[in-house]
Amino acid sequence: MLWRLPTPTDAIAFAAWEADALGSWCSRCGVSLRCSATGADGACAECRGRQFAYHAVTRLGSYHDPLDVWVRMIKSRGWKAMAEHLGMMLAARAPPVDVVVPVPMHRIRREVRGIDHAGELARAIAVALDVPVCYALSQKLAARQMGASRTARLLNTQRFQLSRAASSLAGARIALVDDVRTTGSTLQSAAAQLRDVGVARIEALVVAVRDPVPEEEDL
Repeated sequence: MLWRLPTPTDAIAFAAWEADALGSWCSRCGVSLRCSATGADGACAECRGRQFAYHAVTRLGSYHDPLDVWVRMIKSRGWKAMAEHLGMMLAARAPPVDVVVPVPMHRIRREVRGIDHAGELARAIAVALDVPVCYALSQKLAARQMGASRTARLLNTQRFQLSRAASSLAGARIALVDDVRTTGSTLQSAAAQLRDVGVARIEALVVAVRDPVPEEEDL
């Protein structure tokens, strides 16, 4: 007998999980402030001295149980109901935006998985905020990010290209949506492309952020 996925509400209640309190993470890079305190300029030790193509990060939590399990199940089990629920939770704490842009996955991977996880999140956010979704980016087929080292992720920066729809984004406030921020390289690459069309501001909205680990543990 196949195991039936619970409703998102039941899963969250069973895990006794709550989204992180506002202000408990670095707004520039998204890592937990208990791991890296901010300085006078608002930057934490993880992002001090770094420049980002996006302006701020909004998240629901750190990438650990149960949130990491739910994110993986959205991808592996096609759990669209949970993607929609988490998207609505993100929308509730999102700053004002004009349009939502999902970080794209390559069409081959989308067909294999049967779900576009960032697209599902983006659509839920857009409905909740009553703004349109713009598929402004496409992704080149490249090596998988999951399991890649921090160095490999940071070097893999040319993965996206602008679509024809991107020309409509000049002057707009963008919500750039993805499921997980690990090193920030994916968001950085996507946001850099969007800045080329003259967007006014890019707010990164992610379900979870993987907090930094000591270099020797970075596998």
